[in-house]
Amino acid sequence: MEKPYFKQVSLGILISCILFLIVVWFQVDSPTESSRWIDKIQQIKLQQADSIKKPKLVVVGGSGALFGISCKAIKKSTDIPCINGGTHAGLDLDYILYFGRQLAKSGDTVILVLEHSLYSYDSQISNVLIDYVFSREPQYILSLNFMEKIRFIGGLSFKRIALGWVSKLTKNQKITTGYQATTINEYGDETDNLEVKMTNVHKQQIARLKPMKFGKQYLLSAEAQKIIREFVNWCHQNNIEVIANWPNTVWFEEYKKPEAEKYFQSIQDFYQLIEVPIIGKPIDFMYDTSFFYDTTYHLNDRGTRLRTKKLIELIQPYLDKLLPSP
Repeated sequence: MEKPYFKQVSLGILISCILFLIVVWFQVDSPTESSRWIDKIQQIKLQQADSIKKPKLVVVGGSGALFGISCKAIKKSTDIPCINGGTHAGLDLDYILYFGRQLAKSGDTVILVLEHSLYSYDSQISNVLIDYVFSREPQYILSLNFMEKIRFIGGLSFKRIALGWVSKLTKNQKITTGYQATTINEYGDETDNLEVKMTNVHKQQIARLKPMKFGKQYLLSAEAQKIIREFVNWCHQNNIEVIANWPNTVWFEEYKKPEAEKYFQSIQDFYQLIEVPIIGKPIDFMYDTSFFYDTTYHLNDRGTRLRTKKLIELIQPYLDKLLPSP
């Protein structure tokens, strides 16, 4: 009696899995409106990067880099082409570096500007990444190993599957509020983070910011080290230099505490171990809240100018190989 029952249960599970995969497959490549901004800004950056035929600087990171660095100002100051590859930090560390690989070519120099949340990456797949990849870039899944593919598919919620079906069968209503790709310039910079345009909502968001708990909530994870090391190795194999830089974030007195100092030192030690220079100190890129736009990583235009000026000063010793021969 047990064997027929076991077979029926096994068959039921198999049929359920097949049906689930069919449901998932049907909505693959159905562009959701929630992923449109990411897709549009990344297409701009890829097109601009591809149009540059000489060695360039490529900024790789999340939206802290997008809102915090002006590649336009870097190009004007150094006369070296620069692409701001900053994207949504919610895409997770592995994808952000996957995108960085698409931007960088032989002879380039990557400036790696990762948010502290990315250094704490623990292999959890975010809803932002799942939404974007299934709707806009399913080929990313092919770059993953078998178990990662299973985890990725298993991370699809029924709500996201339903959203994919709706996007497949109907025309999405365009989201006209929030960030828009039309404010990205030819260097990949965000240009709409203007202090004069900050609303009361923006100011309230900044006023509510709390210090990050370095050494507790934020730790340099083994998984992050593995992914960064693989990216650096890929860069070196492809004649691409890598420089690391601290992320821009709000300054709090708590960052003077030993646990914060220990965390910062762990990042410094890690980059030294993999032979990547990390330029500046954490405090060099921590600012008063008046320099921020709407999150702990998003500077307003005044903050972006200040932060970029410091970055230009620090990268000068690394620019010789990018300058044309006399």
